[in-house]
Amino acid sequence: MTTFVISARAQDLAFLQGVLEASEGLGVIHGTRGGEVCLVAPHSRSDEVRSMLADLKTERGLCWETR
Repeated sequence: MTTFVISARAQDLAFLQGVLEASEGLGVIHGTRGGEVCLVAPHSRSDEVRSMLADLKTERGLCWETR
């Protein structure tokens, strides 16, 4: 599994949750604290997640790092 730590405004994290729900098997979000969540994804889908997060960084200012 690959873990992405994501920081963003609450409404952007809600948008991300909706995208994940529409993309079956892409990943799961676990809340850590206000404005930050962990997205856990299978290694086989990590490139797709990185691409999606790069798009959301451009569109919504989402910040993320891989752990």
